[in-house]
Amino acid sequence: MGRLENILERDKERRKLTSRRLVLYAVFVLTVVTIILLQCTSLGMPKAPPPAPPRPKADHVDGVLLRSH
Repeated sequence: MGRLENILERDKERRKLTSRRLVLYAVFVLTVVTIILLQCTSLGMPKAPPPAPPRPKADHVDGVLLRSH
């Protein structure tokens, strides 16, 4: 092979989808999908606390003397 054929062969190899490039594309796509899901859904939001149960009706107050004069 001559020099031109070697250069053309190297150029063909460079154009192939290498595993490194494939990993970079996959990470990029995964990042973009994650950002879109975080913006459009409640994927990253903390769960809301459950509502507090209603207080029972108190007929006395602790620490306060209740009496009539």
